[in-house]
Parts: sequence; structure tokens; C-alpha cells
Amino acid sequence: MDKVRFNMYDVDRQNGAGWHDVLQIRGILNGTTTVPPIQVPTTPARYGLSTTTLGFSQVDTTFDGNCANTSAVCNVRVDFANPIEGVEVLFVAGPGNAAPGSQRVGFNNFSYCVPKRELSLTKVDVTPTFVAGQTGTYTLVVTNIGGTQTVGLYTVTDVISTTGVQFVAPQTPGGGWTCAVSTTTFASDTVSCGRTTALAGNGATTPLTLTVALAPTLTTTPIVNRAKVFGGGDPNKLTLAATGAVSVCNAGNEGYRGGGATYFSTAATAAGCAYEETLLERQAALSVTKNNGSTTTVAGSTLNYTVTFSNLGPSDASGALIQDTPSTGLSNCSVFSCSVAGSPTAATCPATPALSLAPSSTTIPSFPANSSVTLVVRCGVTAIGL
Repeated sequence: MDKVRFNMYDVDRQNGAGWHDVLQIRGILNGTTTVPPIQVPTTPARYGLSTTTLGFSQVDTTFDGNCANTSAVCNVRVDFANPIEGVEVLFVAGPGNAAPGSQRVGFNNFSYCVPKRELSLTKVDVTPTFVAGQTGTYTLVVTNIGGTQTVGLYTVTDVISTTGVQFVAPQTPGGGWTCAVSTTTFASDTVSCGRTTALAGNGATTPLTLTVALAPTLTTTPIVNRAKVFGGGDPNKLTLAATGAVSVCNAGNEGYRGGGATYFSTAATAAGCAYEETLLERQAALSVTKNNGSTTTVAGSTLNYTVTFSNLGPSDASGALIQDTPSTGLSNCSVFSCSVAGSPTAATCPATPALSLAPSSTTIPSFPANSSVTLVVRCGVTAIGL
């Protein structure tokens, strides 16, 4: 129950007659958690409120006099501002009466709010940066901050708006979640995950982990990810279109940003949105090998050198600068041929391969992960004893 309120009447004392009404009150949540009340007496100066052991708050009157059962000045209103599932009231002994059973206090005017369901969502990238050509992971946490458990299906829809990032299929986050991944390829990819297991209220949570793949050619940073939770009987989030229909959730005015650390407001909580920006790294492992296929040669002859430039990834290295410096004793070197290889995408030969020879240099226009460019360089041998 949310925001329980009731009145206690005929709370008084009369020292001469030997009675003294002292009551200890507490709310109970989830069977064990104690919740303190707010006591609002009709005549504030006549009552005290103090917290005693085991979470009980004590109502005591300082007025020495007798009240009739219907006397308004002897009434005390008790409010519970937070959700509870039960109330305990103890009638204990006071300084004027060691046998409280001989006195009576009444209760009436009970009211409470029907508890509601309120789903919120937070999101965090597991690592502060993602690497092009690898995978990245998001952890999302759904929280029911309402006062009662969810009913039926509730869904998290997550949209990657950065081209070059897509959700890995299938997504299997466990915990009762079932996910469906869109069929787009590296373009505004979407995943929707549903769960029907009831999520208790008052801050109960359920996590899910989602994995994305980043194209080796990806250069856009930061990577933008928006998600929303809806359904489950939450009256504010009946459908996905209820808030932020165009892009699930809008950056800057809805939801938690960066896992909740950067942006938060009451409106954001009601939106059920989460927004995350993740920085991108590029990591390419570049190498070069050279071989002429011979162990000896003759002065005045020619040699063909096979020079292979490789990118082992995981990121694209387009625009990488290459240069080949012939050794002393070689002359009139020229690039005889250029060939490329790679899977799933081959590299591209430089527009002017001859510029790879020192003192010039040139670039490889397209140099995907797991690709290579091979130049055959023909040189004349001038040295003796080379």
C-alpha cells in the first residue's frame, strides 16, 4: 500500500486517575523492513514523537486531563509517506500507568493509495571505449520503483543509431529475457527483449546484457545508444510510442544518461529511458615482410623483391603510409607489380605504387582488417660481395 493514513482518537493522560496513553507505531515492508510514520497531532504542542528500538516511533501526550471519546483535541493523525504492507501498533506503559490494558485508544478514517508500477531503466557500457572490428557490451538494469509488482509482459527496446554498429544475433541475456534482433546490417540496428516474470516493487531490479559488433571500418565516435522500458502494467509506459517514439528516447531530455550518473530528473524516471554515448578506439596491427627468394646473386644481374604490407586488424587502417628503402648495392629500383588480398574484403593498391620507393612514400587507400598489399620491386645489383 502507498501513503497509508489513519487517525487515533482519545489519546490522553490523567495522572490523578492513573492512565497515560503511550503508543509505539511502525510500518512493515517485505516482511522485515521497518518504515517510520509521520505523526501529525491536532494540537502539536501536546504530543511528542521519538524513535525507539526496532523501528518503532512513539506517540506520547504531555497533556494532563481527560478527553471524551469524540474530542478532536485528543486525536492524532498518522501518515506513512512510503509504501508499506502492514502496520504494528503497541500500547505500552507510561509514567502514569504501569498497566496499559486498563485504557483504550480508538482507530478510524483509514485511507491509502493503490500502489502503482513504475519502471525505470539504466544503461552502462561495460568498457569505457569500444574497438572497431571487435564487440562491445552494454548492461541494462530495469528497476520497478513503484509499490507493487509488474503484471504481464514488459519490454526493453534498444536502438543503436550509429551506422557501423549492430546487435549480435541471437541475444541470450538469460534471467527470463527473450530477445528479437532486427535484420538490418550496421544501420540503426534494434533489439527488443521481453520478460513476463513478475518484478517486485520498491526498487527490485532485473539486469540484461546486450552485445554489439562494430564494423572494422567504423570511425564514428561517440557511439549513440538509446533504450526504453515499457509495459508491465506501468500506467505511464503502456506502449513504446508513449515517449520518444521517433528514436525510442530523446537525448538530453529523457531518461538516464551514462548509466544514470550524468542525467537524472523526476520526468526522466517516468520516461523509462536510458541514453549512452561510448567512445570509439581504432586498433590495427600492421606488419611488413620482404623476400627476394635468393641467398646469392651476381653483380650486374637483377633481383625481384616481394614486399608484403599486412593489416591483422581488428580495425581498418585505410590511409596507412608505406615506404620501401632499397639497400646499398641496389640501383634503378622500380615497382614491377601490385597485388592485393583479404577476407572478407581485399585491400586496394596505391594509386601510384612507384612512390612507395624512398625517398618518396604513398598510402594504401583501403586497408581493411585481415588484408594485404604485395609489391614486387625489381632492382639492379651493383655491389660486389653483396
